[in-house]
Amino acid sequence: MASRLENLDKSILRIIAFFHFTSASLGTPQVLQLLMVSNTIRKALNLQACPGLYADVFYVYFDAALQRVLYPSLTVDRLAPELVHRLHVLRRVHILEFSEQHLQTDLWTVYLMVLEGGGRNEAQLAMAGISRFVFTLIRRRFGEEYTRYGRPLMNEINALALWLACLTTSPHTFANETRKGRDELYDLIRPFAIISANCRQDGFLASQNFSGRSAALSDLSFGIGTSDLSSQGVCEVLLYSERRRMSCPSISSASIFLAFLLKDISPLDAPSHLPETLQRKGLTLEDYALILESKTPNIADRPCQIPLHLDGLIYKDDFSRAVRNSPPGFFFQFQTRAHAPGVLTGVWEGQFMTSQPAISDCGPPYSDFISRHPIQFFLNEEFDSCPEGALPGNVVGINNIQHDEDAMITGESHGTYDQACGGFRYVGKVRLRDGLIVLKRESVQKSADPACHGSWIFEGYVHARCALIGRWYGATQSANDTRSEGVFCMSKRPDVLVRDTSWSSRL
Repeated sequence: MASRLENLDKSILRIIAFFHFTSASLGTPQVLQLLMVSNTIRKALNLQACPGLYADVFYVYFDAALQRVLYPSLTVDRLAPELVHRLHVLRRVHILEFSEQHLQTDLWTVYLMVLEGGGRNEAQLAMAGISRFVFTLIRRRFGEEYTRYGRPLMNEINALALWLACLTTSPHTFANETRKGRDELYDLIRPFAIISANCRQDGFLASQNFSGRSAALSDLSFGIGTSDLSSQGVCEVLLYSERRRMSCPSISSASIFLAFLLKDISPLDAPSHLPETLQRKGLTLEDYALILESKTPNIADRPCQIPLHLDGLIYKDDFSRAVRNSPPGFFFQFQTRAHAPGVLTGVWEGQFMTSQPAISDCGPPYSDFISRHPIQFFLNEEFDSCPEGALPGNVVGINNIQHDEDAMITGESHGTYDQACGGFRYVGKVRLRDGLIVLKRESVQKSADPACHGSWIFEGYVHARCALIGRWYGATQSANDTRSEGVFCMSKRPDVLVRDTSWSSRL
């Protein structure tokens, strides 16, 4: 058997090897079985002798078209070792190996596989047991940090672990958990969500274990102080056999999303005083049930896409945020923008939670949120091009990016929510380089209760082009009063589809 294969021409032998390796498109390709037939075959088919063979196998086992779009400079010399690297990562995921030597690289590899995935990457990760791996890691690592430090740390490993939980776990998985298991998981992630809601903890966020500096920006054109919800640390990541500078995903957004996902399993109770039908002005049980139909967006169970270009990717904006600190040339040329034009236009609905007032500034409060409420509004997005890079008006102190575009947002409360809970107007903007969204909400009616009807600020990001996640807080605060604040998570109704309005399609 071996002698016949050894006598074949190398090109024919490699064709046979390709079909042998790709006989199954999931799991681990059967490479060793063929290489161990004889030394002659091993020398003819090893990674160094024919990297093109392994690059072709890579495109069978992992999403092919997306790599060519996201990384236009990739060659077979990088794809071949990346195949081996990913197979090692999938094996460690399957056997629940959490060694400090590989953990950072493994989590980044899996995270980028999800962001660049079009179906095959997710299938490989699901077969390896990624959800079991992630939640075992969270429970083990966060529990150890609670024991040692009194709280889980806000660092790179924990941020990646929480984001993988968001991107790879469906709500059905949480629903199948026991009540005790869900409560334990919520208690582990709650400090991150509570800290994210407390605006006075920004210094605490910046002092955590991120190597990068916060990209805080004072938005003078609206008179609104903005931040990034947490420090977006710059990390060194092994990507296609090279070390690249990547921005760590926001641990705040991930913790807020998971908190709402776990809270959704226990639906809000309808207030007992609401009438079943409209007997007077205000909310009815029917209205309340309609508002509560909106759940936390289901990112993990989204239908698989077949993108033809970069702006068709669901995770394109998340990917752009991750690579925005990388040197130019390796990634797609439009990596500097992390917002898809028009994605905000439409009806958004979801919930917000209010955190307990901090009694003192001595430390971050970890007590649970005190209330949860539905919220709904319609947004309209417009673009204001500034050819010379300057914003209209005499604004001093903002370092504008030349030839940048500014996305302006206007909106109002919508439909049943508007009629039942009062009308609100929204105005804001999008910072295109990282996708930070800032909205100011004001009531159309003057009310004596500023906590409910005063000016609120919403800060957040759109993730997976379907989830708007962030924090809110009162725009004003007196010397003796405690400012209202909390977190929110909203999903976009599918009524308004996002057309391809990307910059490249307009040329």
